[in-house]
Amino acid sequence: MTKKHRSVWKGAIMFNSRILRSALILVTAAMLTAGYGRATENEGDGVTMEFVRIPAGEFMMGSPVGESGRRDNEGPQHRVKLTEPFYMLTTEVTQQQYIQIMGVNPSYFKGADNPVEMVSWNDAVEFCRKLSEKTGREITLPMEAQWEYACRAGTDTRFSFGENDQFLESYCWYGVNSDRKSHPVATKKPNAWGLYDMHGNVQEWCSDRFDSHYYSNSPSVDPKGPSNGELELRVFRGGSHPYVPDFCRSATRKGSTPDDLGGVIGFRPVFPGKADNGKKVIDIALATEADKVAIPQEQTRKIQLADGLIITGVVRDEAGMPIDGVEIGMLRDVNWDSRLYGKGMFEVSWKPHRSRGRQIRYYLLARHTQRNLIALVEIDEKTKTLDIKLEQGLIIIGKVVNTDGKRIKGADITTILQGSNWRSSLPSLDTRTDVEGRFDVRALPMGHKYSMIVRGRGYGREQIEVHTDKAPDNRVDVGPIVLATADLTVTGIVVDPNDEPVGLALVGCSGKGQEGASTLTGPDGKFKLDGICKGKVRISASVGGSGRTNMSGSVETEAGATDVKVVMTKSRVSLPKGRTCFPAETGVWINGEVVPISKVDRGQTVGPLARAEPTAPFGQVETIEEHEGIFECRDIVLENGNRISVVDAHCFMLDSGQWIAAPDLRNGQRLRTLDGTIGIKSVTTRANPFVGKVYNLRVKNSDRYMIGIDAVIVRDY
Repeated sequence: MTKKHRSVWKGAIMFNSRILRSALILVTAAMLTAGYGRATENEGDGVTMEFVRIPAGEFMMGSPVGESGRRDNEGPQHRVKLTEPFYMLTTEVTQQQYIQIMGVNPSYFKGADNPVEMVSWNDAVEFCRKLSEKTGREITLPMEAQWEYACRAGTDTRFSFGENDQFLESYCWYGVNSDRKSHPVATKKPNAWGLYDMHGNVQEWCSDRFDSHYYSNSPSVDPKGPSNGELELRVFRGGSHPYVPDFCRSATRKGSTPDDLGGVIGFRPVFPGKADNGKKVIDIALATEADKVAIPQEQTRKIQLADGLIITGVVRDEAGMPIDGVEIGMLRDVNWDSRLYGKGMFEVSWKPHRSRGRQIRYYLLARHTQRNLIALVEIDEKTKTLDIKLEQGLIIIGKVVNTDGKRIKGADITTILQGSNWRSSLPSLDTRTDVEGRFDVRALPMGHKYSMIVRGRGYGREQIEVHTDKAPDNRVDVGPIVLATADLTVTGIVVDPNDEPVGLALVGCSGKGQEGASTLTGPDGKFKLDGICKGKVRISASVGGSGRTNMSGSVETEAGATDVKVVMTKSRVSLPKGRTCFPAETGVWINGEVVPISKVDRGQTVGPLARAEPTAPFGQVETIEEHEGIFECRDIVLENGNRISVVDAHCFMLDSGQWIAAPDLRNGQRLRTLDGTIGIKSVTTRANPFVGKVYNLRVKNSDRYMIGIDAVIVRDY
């Protein structure tokens, strides 16, 4: 993992411009040269879906023994013949396309041209059914064999472009370049058959049931999957935005329950290709441009969430004139969607949290970046209309340099606004340094604290805190930010307590200024970590799941070290009650103020996390422990749509009062909260571990703690 997993106890809200552009993607010149003609049906200038014809043929399915990153469920590699051609969507289904058919947008990372996610297998099947009714075609999810055949596009290598993952960035969004979020489709290179994002962005549902041993006896001609899979799991394929290269290979396969709202899973449909008389590309129009914008008020709203509240209004500039080009967003971890109309008019659909006895403050943010105008408006469930007047915002300026003082062009700047007990990243304000290494971040609310995370290709990372209570002329200059060069490597081996090599162990690097590189060991237990900054580092390894013994271990060394040996021992040793394990950036109430958990001192009185306002003191901190290593992570989506993420070394309390380990959480279970209970929609294991520091607090007279804005009770083992 090369992007550090942020504090996951405070959900990140994504603000997007939501500029609706056509989903029509032209086929590459290479395809046209190869004779791929185009035919269009239901032609329109609005939302379209482009399907490319995949010819019938044969290929080697699965991965060969010895392929780097190979999992047992990818073998044995075997020859498969597909007797019929088919058409496949050239991109993952976008959010705009999904809204047009289903009327809702469940996605966590909002964007009209971003792939839809947070969709179950059942949702994807229903989308295909409705699209079939609309088009008269037999549109389905692809068979797993169809998916891999299309992904490989005539190759038999790890990726559709070859063996070397150093070229992966040109073809997909994954752990190195994605900043752990989805991106608009078709912004990377397609494979040889004109298919985009097969190795990344989001994973993709297939029609088959999942069986890890299916390849041992699967048919060699048109395999449709097992009649009975493991726990009725369904297959999903491909890489995703948080994944390391080994999990983005053509042969990578996984399974999940059909009702799992996969946080990193989308889909791309197919339909039979024989009846179209050789047409190579077919565009299906879902709506005209007029249908897409749907300005007239009498038209059905396209954005309204189920049981959601609607706020309409107008945004004005400092002179009171309606202004276009604004961004609208909710500054809380809630489900929301928005639409912008002309003359400053907007509409927001949102769903507040439902919890007893809690006072939660919600804010609507309106911004005009070019003119540096901002408004932050408190709202509640009674708010129906708003007339918002913008005022001058804050500008943060600075420069990024290397250790020699030379400017760094193209460094990434992520801005995080810190509220009373919430933190929201502002990705629409994420920016990069110019040719002089300078940056400015505009249209920020005044009077808040900000964190700025700075990264550069070939460099480490730094995080700074920015206070804006004193900002002459509404400007804050943070001065030069220095990034260390990340040009060193660490190599070594991971072994078990018997000194035997351990293959497919997760290995990560952490330390001051480190980006958090990670990789998997080979069959011989050896590893190589690239992109390490000079200085002391901790190399951590872990392994577990799928019947394997859970082990972990770490060792401290210097960047550039070779022959590093990490000895793993059995993990999950029972710890005393009263401890909680959180990343360093987690906010904790101390004397009425939110303080990062890494800065808490012994004897201080901790108030409950996850409250809009601090309530009665929770207890005094007796001991503080800091741990640095590599931790498996799980994303838990609750029934209200909120997402919390935890390392595996945590227990949750069920509604029955029983403690349950994070790896044992399942869809449909209900968790105890301070306010009652809340249900789980889905539990997803992250491909990338969390690499870095976590903190254990022993709180006096307590064996429990809270996380997230829903006050879920949790402690570590």
